[in-house]
Amino acid sequence: MSLPSPKSERTRRGDPPTEPVEPAEPLEIERRVLAALCRGTEEGPVRESARQLLADYRWREPVHQIVFEIVVRFPSTSTGALREQLPARLTRRGFPDFDFASLFNAPPGSRA
Repeated sequence: MSLPSPKSERTRRGDPPTEPVEPAEPLEIERRVLAALCRGTEEGPVRESARQLLADYRWREPVHQIVFEIVVRFPSTSTGALREQLPARLTRRGFPDFDFASLFNAPPGSRA
């Protein structure tokens, strides 16, 4: 008698089987973090916490580093003001063609 595969077996509590989760790519994770910083969270802005937690993080994509720097230094907590100012600030930093809109439009937890 062989044992059933853990993936296809229900747990004792009747929970549905769990499938292995593919790890997200670093660039995708960076975009999700930036999107959360741009949109804020239900608890409010997370910029100060992110600034402290990610101060020494080595961003994989140079434009992500620039967006992060702009967002955490932005003087207002207003998402609207950030959305309005981000394109000009990115252009001044050398990234005029970055698709910043996706950072504001994607719902939390989705791909930005």
